[in-house]
Amino acid sequence: MKWFSFEFLVICTGKYGDIPAIPKFPQNKGPEIFKGKVLHTLDYCKLSEDESTQLLKGKKVVIFGYKKSAIDLAVECAEANQGTFFSEADKGKIVFKRSSKWWFSEGGVHFEDGSSLEAEVVVLATGFDGKQKLKSIIPDPFRSLLEFPSGSMPLYRGTINPLIPNMAFVGYIESVSNLHTAEIRCKWLSRLADEEFKLPSMEKMLDQTTQEMEIMKRSTRFYKRSCISTFSINHTDEICKEMGWNSWRKNNWISEAFTPYNSRDYNEEEKK
Repeated sequence: MKWFSFEFLVICTGKYGDIPAIPKFPQNKGPEIFKGKVLHTLDYCKLSEDESTQLLKGKKVVIFGYKKSAIDLAVECAEANQGTFFSEADKGKIVFKRSSKWWFSEGGVHFEDGSSLEAEVVVLATGFDGKQKLKSIIPDPFRSLLEFPSGSMPLYRGTINPLIPNMAFVGYIESVSNLHTAEIRCKWLSRLADEEFKLPSMEKMLDQTTQEMEIMKRSTRFYKRSCISTFSINHTDEICKEMGWNSWRKNNWISEAFTPYNSRDYNEEEKK
């Protein structure tokens, strides 16, 4: 084992991948009683094309999830059975169901409204546990400082944990435009590392992040996922001010008032 010493550490592992988020089930109603196959998208993506086709072909498949991975899996189910997503949906072979509570039986899954679905394969497109992923790679005593009792991770400017000021996290907090937000944070972080400005006191950073969390709780249902949502515009403005940039990025007030921002508006060579 080799030990290395650094003045500053930047963690860019992201929130997704590695550790799946597995739903919790009542006793005797989990995957252990199901007679078919249960797997998470993390395991499914490791299958070869032939293996995934064999898994899905001619089978009754239930996919839990509603975002991109779930829809992609539904498309692959259709293609494994020589169809397309829309043609299979038109035939009634692909159906959507909304339910907040569900559980396993020997032959399928049951829902809180009393309905059920037969299944031979169940795929969990239920996302990943980003917090646990970080905790698995960060040792104590830092691990215990990663989140507030509310479950949210305090990150000043979406990057610095006030309790661990020499450790930065890039790509952990989401926004309405992840690429733009990550880029502007990286510009801010590089200037911080070059000592072009200094961080506020720990108390001021904690106060700022606490205020932002309260705003996010009122403005977005995604705050528990560390998503700043519509707060991202104000977030970017404050980052610009701290770097010494003008937060008004357009050439004139008419454009500022009526034209949406894009990444080119944040070219530091032209507008500071």
